[in-house]
Formats: sequence, C-alpha cells, structure tokens
Amino acid sequence: PVHAAKLLIVEGREKLTSANEQQQQLTNELDKLRLKRKDAFLHEQLINKKLKSIQRNQHNIINLIDNT
Repeated sequence: PVHAAKLLIVEGREKLTSANEQQQQLTNELDKLRLKRKDAFLHEQLINKKLKSIQRNQHNIINLIDNT
C-alpha cells in the first residue's frame, strides 16, 4: 500500500507539472492575442483619424467650389 501511494503521488505531481506547463502556454498565447488586439485597435484609431482628415478636406473643397 505504501508503494502504491508513492506511485500515486508521483503520478499526481507529473500531472500537476503538465497542467502547469499547459496553463503557462495558454497564458502566453492570451498575452500575445491581447497585444495583437491592442495593436489592431491603435491602427484602427489611426486610420479613422486619417479618414476624418480626408473628409474635412473634401468638405472644404466642396465649400470652395460652392462659393466660387
């Protein structure tokens, strides 16, 4: 019985180590995804700023044409 108990403990430790490694790997993947999402968000904001600038220019040109 003592030997069996020791085997169970060893097996349990191995499973725990494996679970810890898997948890770390998944956490790392999540961190990478969060960074990509943040980069995409910042890129989206930059594009929106450029679009707004283009729209302002279009309106200014239309106003110039209308007032000519």
